[in-house]
Amino acid sequence: MTFINGILLAGAAAFLVPLLIHIFNRSKFRVIKWGATHLLESVIRVNRKRIQIEQIILLIIRCAIPILLAVCLARMVIQEWNNFLNWILFPLIAVVLLILAALFKNLRTVFGGACALLLLYILASSLGWFTFFKDGITVQSPTGDVPASTVVLLDNSYSMQASNASQTSFEQAITVIDDVLDDQNRGSDVSVILMGGKPTPIFDRPTFDREGMSAQLSGLNPTQGAASTLDGLNAAIENLGAMSHAKREILLVSDFQRINWDSLPKTSIKQTTELLANQRLPVNLTFLHVGQEMTENVSIDTVELSPRTIGAGQQVRLRVHLRNHGDKAYGTGLRISLYKDNADTPDSETDIPIGPQEATQALLTCTFEEAGSHHIRLEINSSGSDLKFDNEYRVAVNVLDRIGVLLVDGDPSEEWLKGETDFIQIALTPFTKAKTELKDLIEPTITRVESLDEEALKGVKVVVLANVPKLEAKQLTLLEQFVKQGGGLLATGGDNVDIKWHNQYLSNKTRGLLPMRINNVTGSLAEREEQTRMVAQHFDHEALHIFNDRRNGNLAEAEIAMWNRLVPANPDIPPSTPGAPTILALLESGDPLLAEREYGDGMVLQLAIPLDASWTNLPARAAFLPLVQQLTTYLASRTIQPHNIPTGQPITAHFDASLAGASFKIRDPEGIEGMVKATAKGNIAIVEFPDTRKEGLYTVRNDELESPVYFVTNSSRTESQLDQLNKEEVQKHADQLGANVIYEESIDKTLESYASMENQRRHGREMWKILMLCVLGFMVGELMLQQFFGRAKS
Repeated sequence: MTFINGILLAGAAAFLVPLLIHIFNRSKFRVIKWGATHLLESVIRVNRKRIQIEQIILLIIRCAIPILLAVCLARMVIQEWNNFLNWILFPLIAVVLLILAALFKNLRTVFGGACALLLLYILASSLGWFTFFKDGITVQSPTGDVPASTVVLLDNSYSMQASNASQTSFEQAITVIDDVLDDQNRGSDVSVILMGGKPTPIFDRPTFDREGMSAQLSGLNPTQGAASTLDGLNAAIENLGAMSHAKREILLVSDFQRINWDSLPKTSIKQTTELLANQRLPVNLTFLHVGQEMTENVSIDTVELSPRTIGAGQQVRLRVHLRNHGDKAYGTGLRISLYKDNADTPDSETDIPIGPQEATQALLTCTFEEAGSHHIRLEINSSGSDLKFDNEYRVAVNVLDRIGVLLVDGDPSEEWLKGETDFIQIALTPFTKAKTELKDLIEPTITRVESLDEEALKGVKVVVLANVPKLEAKQLTLLEQFVKQGGGLLATGGDNVDIKWHNQYLSNKTRGLLPMRINNVTGSLAEREEQTRMVAQHFDHEALHIFNDRRNGNLAEAEIAMWNRLVPANPDIPPSTPGAPTILALLESGDPLLAEREYGDGMVLQLAIPLDASWTNLPARAAFLPLVQQLTTYLASRTIQPHNIPTGQPITAHFDASLAGASFKIRDPEGIEGMVKATAKGNIAIVEFPDTRKEGLYTVRNDELESPVYFVTNSSRTESQLDQLNKEEVQKHADQLGANVIYEESIDKTLESYASMENQRRHGREMWKILMLCVLGFMVGELMLQQFFGRAKS
């Protein structure tokens, strides 16, 4: 015996009202001495006991009315008879027998004895001493007699787009769901939760509008990531708590892709099983399989884009990773096409052979002549593939006209290649210095320390402090503000650095800008045994990982004669704390060579050596140019928000602060447009769009922008492997969760099996209608008994 609205049971406390009235009314009388009182004493003695019994009967009825009314409002549901009989039905019968005993004097002994026996049985049964019924005898209530509360878990992951000759798996799922909901009793409520990616309900709350739900379903497309099975079940259980009826159903409709189910953690399955078993009202969980297993599929898994920061006129290289999930071999028939922006004709194409169950790569290139936001569409013409969705992959590209870099020279020199920034300038502008037709993306500006001011920082994304001795207080404040707002800072070491000032202001333990303090200067220009090299290692950091390929240069080849010995500015900060320093590269001496830390919205890199030839021969090595380029573009890219994001992750677009409060149009991959207002944050305006469940191209527009800004969402390609669980494997998972399974070859058989299963199900029955009749009967009976007892006394 459970209650749908259990909190309303507290209303049963209203029985105290008639009880207190009865108690207080008993004490409200006065004794008046009257000479003829002795003549009434015999009458009082005869009727006193009868009057007390009558008042007790009326009191019981009056107390029972609010109790029964509270039980009605709480919507009692019974799954087995014993508790209902002992706590509801038999007490009501006992009250009726008590009333009959008061009304019929000749049968008082019979009715009174039956009432006493019934009360004794209730006591014995409640204590477990004696019962007429076996424990757990269930209420036999046909499933079609009452409305249901149903949560449909719909697998809308992209594997549901796999199709046979007539329908996709997703279209079959929609057909089945429509027919199941149409057959439900009038008054049933339903909620549909999409399982692809993060489980998401179609409506904010359960609905009784089946036609509206059907229309909403017909407009859906399976464009999500992998199905979140257990998260979906947990969301369904939570939704059932807000639904109306005692009959509760969860219908999981899926193609039961093997990769999603075989990876489920056993502990999570156990937790979900316990959650289902502990529900106040029993839940019928049904696994309903749709679609047929299809195995032939070729997918574009990922695309690598280089360089990281792209300039106008630069060649863009795209490394496309392909995988053949089936047993069909492709010779020269698998063609990859690259389309720029909204072009109908490919910019470049290539044919790639790939064998059964193989993975391969293809390299394509393109060039964007104009700066701004662009996008690329990659397609493969895999005609034999059962799944077309993963034959396409999009990439958003932000093309820059230039990256402004301010080089602050701490030891300038009129002699060529003797200044601190001469080698850095050559590395940042190799095409300009070589006087070639190719265009450099980075535009460096050299300034002296005393010229570092607000005007010098205009249009700059990265500042390089090259062996700078010290800064004025205003300059330090300006630099801190620049980095906090998203700028990049690279600070190099050298013999000109004022170590005491550096440690007191730049590397202060509590408010320093740089991650490391300088202990001292070590090494020797003359003694080779005191010199060192960089540790040869595998780099995971994105600014250094290109050096894992030795064709880009070997950093460990450079000889380092002297260096600043760096130690953490605040060794007490745990590594996981935001702003804690991270060591990116080490020297063979054990000292850090390169460290980084986040500072506000920006990033700081600190190098233990200068980027000239005074302490090291690194500028003469092949790795020098890519190192300087990588460090600079890495710092510059921190100010560029990502344009390629996973499905479900919010889009965040940055604009000039003047656009704060302006309205932006956002168009999703299906062409649906919405309006979002930009909000001010620091010196920029931000547009945020959270609903990116659909995979594809999102376009952000504003009338004041010269061109739209593009964002692309891509989901993981895990579901490109189309293998499905067979019926026995689905049943095994269902047994773990206490679910029923419907696994048929056609939609007609699926619906027939579901209808047959529904007709055999039994569930708890709501009793509030019967109890409400009892409440009305007691109210009428109380009035009639009061009049009857009053006439009897007269």
